[in-house]
This record gives sequence, structure tokens and C-alpha cells, in this order.
Amino acid sequence: MTITEVGMRVGVGAGLLAVALLAGGCAGTPVSLDSRPTDEDSARDLARTVAGRAHCAGFEDYRLDGTTWQFTCQIGASGERMFGIRITNSATAQARAARRLADRSTPYRAGRYFLVTEFLAPGRTSTPAHLTPFPGRLVTS
Repeated sequence: MTITEVGMRVGVGAGLLAVALLAGGCAGTPVSLDSRPTDEDSARDLARTVAGRAHCAGFEDYRLDGTTWQFTCQIGASGERMFGIRITNSATAQARAARRLADRSTPYRAGRYFLVTEFLAPGRTSTPAHLTPFPGRLVTS
């Protein structure tokens, strides 16, 4: 092998490594379930981690307001169950959202900065079992 051939192989290898690192950076990295979001991007990262643990599909931003962010995802072969992942950035916002759910007797999963509920079509009911794939502690009342 000549010096030119070695140089070409090293150059190609370095280029492929750079492309792989760049692509990996764009995909996002799972964050800790205890991560406190500070902005829309970090809230989305936490919501994607929660959704990923439940093997959700169809992840979407639903509503953003600066202290609470809402995302949705679906579970099931044809996405028959839709879930809301509410991300908060403070204990106060978390407690307020949890109080609203408790007032409606809506079961949910809770983490330090997230709540997961099932969105229901009229006539359908949610059970705590539907929330089983999600991380966090189960709250039923």
C-alpha cells in the first residue's frame, strides 16, 4: 500500500466518522427522567425520553406555553390509544396539573417534571393498565 492510498483511507474514515457524529447529534439524546426542562427543546427531549420508554409512535408537539409543554404519542398497531405527555419546569406547575387530573379522577403517570394521561374519544374509558408502558409512579385518584 502506498502512502497516498493510506492517506486516502484515513481521510475517508475520518469523513465517515464526522458524518456519523453529526447525524447522531441531530437525532437527539435521551435525557434522564429527572431532567428539569428549561426551554422548548429540553422539554421535547424529556418528552421523547418518556415516549421512548413506552415505545410510542407518532410523537408530536401539541401545545407550548413557556412553563408547561404538551406532547402526544400513540400506542397500538394502528395508533388506537393516544397519550398526552405534559412537561413542566417547576414543582408549582406540576402540582397544579396534578390537581386538575385528580379533580377529574383521571389516572396518570407522574415523574418529577412530567405527567402522562390518556386522551379519550367520547364513550371510551381509561384504565390504569393503559398507562403501564410509561415510566413514573401511577396515580389513580
